[in-house]
Amino acid sequence: MFLKTFSMKHLITLLFAMIFCGINAQSYPWLKNFYNEFPARGDLFDSTVAANHYHDMTRTLTKYTKKGTPKKRTDTFAFTYDDKGFLITLFKSNSKNKKSEKSEYTYKDSLPINYNYYKNNKLVRRYEITRNDKKKIIDLVKKNSKGEVILKQHNEFDDNINRLTRIVIYDKNNKEKNAIEYSYYDGKNMKQAKEYKNGKLKKVWNYTCDPVGTNEKKVKEIKVCKNVNADENGNRVESNRIVNPKGEVELRVNTFDKNDKMIKQMVYDDIKHKLKSEYTYTIKAETEELERRFYSRKGKEYYYNKVVYSKSNKILSREVVHRGNQKNKYKTIFTYNDKDLLTRSETFDNKNRKISENIHTFN
Repeated sequence: MFLKTFSMKHLITLLFAMIFCGINAQSYPWLKNFYNEFPARGDLFDSTVAANHYHDMTRTLTKYTKKGTPKKRTDTFAFTYDDKGFLITLFKSNSKNKKSEKSEYTYKDSLPINYNYYKNNKLVRRYEITRNDKKKIIDLVKKNSKGEVILKQHNEFDDNINRLTRIVIYDKNNKEKNAIEYSYYDGKNMKQAKEYKNGKLKKVWNYTCDPVGTNEKKVKEIKVCKNVNADENGNRVESNRIVNPKGEVELRVNTFDKNDKMIKQMVYDDIKHKLKSEYTYTIKAETEELERRFYSRKGKEYYYNKVVYSKSNKILSREVVHRGNQKNKYKTIFTYNDKDLLTRSETFDNKNRKISENIHTFN
């Protein structure tokens, strides 16, 4: 629901956030998707809107036929921001019918604490956040339109090391569904993670195995083997070998530059020695580029994603190829005004025909 109603600018941000969440998912166990239902602070903040003192932005989406004529239906997304640039409301409607969606957000000390979602002017669900004195989330509660609790996530922290020690998901009857417990070496490095379901231990992640790793076929626990080196350019290279209970071994090789920014990642099936995916970040004279590729079991590329940024961190273009077929190639071009505000985005197919256009207006 959330991705469907967000602007293209925020959609790109969320897509890459999802990629990085995927990168860390196995080495830092999480609890499915409940927490991710509530957008992060950064996804709700627009610094360009705040800098230019705008409070309202409207995005109008028009789709085109293969002949280049606009389709009759248009979709409208109306955004309202506060003085600091945080999103307050998002209203979605279309010209074809009277159906609508609305999201409302409230904040405390510039941090989101409530999120309400409406459909056809009726409240569907509500999220409430409670934070501790260090502004870390203690409780995230999901409620239905009647105010009844559907799910609750509770987080516990060690005050001495300021690290997360336990996450628990409760159902509508306040019964524990899932939980993960974390322990650390010297208050910094992960030592172990245990995953529970309905109070019973299901998985164990140990971060203590030999950095060289082993290709074990049967293991009772998930092992994460970490090795750190440097390449010929002095960049830090981290190799993480993950062995799951099925005996599957995945090797992730991450390269970080001197500013600790990840510039490359290679993910392998370490038993079959096949590349599964790769990520690269390249700095050029005038732009910065992010590329992501995924490969099938036969080694064929089935997904490609490339995003080009300006030096001021504005998205200039995005290119996507689905299922490794150039017929499923799409490219989006982004245009800004002299105030650095996104005013237009146009998407083209593999034959360079315009298939959609977004127009942004500000008040």
